Amino acid sequence: VAQQTPRKGIYDFLSLSHKHPDIRFIWVGGFPYGRFSQDHSRIEEKKSQAGRNVLFTGFVDDIASAYCGADLFFFPSYAEGLPIVILEALATGLAVVARRIPEFTGNFGDAILYFDRIEEAGMLLENQDLLRRHAALSRPFTEGFDIRTIANRHVDLYRKLAG
Repeated sequence: VAQQTPRKGIYDFLSLSHKHPDIRFIWVGGFPYGRFSQDHSRIEEKKSQAGRNVLFTGFVDDIASAYCGADLFFFPSYAEGLPIVILEALATGLAVVARRIPEFTGNFGDAILYFDRIEEAGMLLENQDLLRRHAALSRPFTEGFDIRTIANRHVDLYRKLAG
């Protein structure tokens, strides 16, 4: 679930899909600026060479169904802040495999599986036992981001500040 841009790791996504034709890869999201997006022509060319195991859906109205229909969430992005898509994937009970970048390790800790090189990501995607164990831990992690929990924290903070 991301824009089709180099920063989001689309080239690594396509490379991994070629190396693992037995795994179905689905990219939800389109180009942020249509044909004016960074690397649009090159990305379209690479997509045209993708195997039958790859599907690009473009924008999807019912994102919850996209998560619920997945077995795991692969996020090869090179740079992010606090990506809501990872929280959404964890909240639906998916194991998350993401690039090891400070924004992810700092916000998600052990809740997700990390890779440094794309070859490591492939090994993680094939480790069904590890993916199942991480999927079981995903929902409890997101409880700290529940709106009621956050609202209560704010109320407590305001009470402390008010004295």
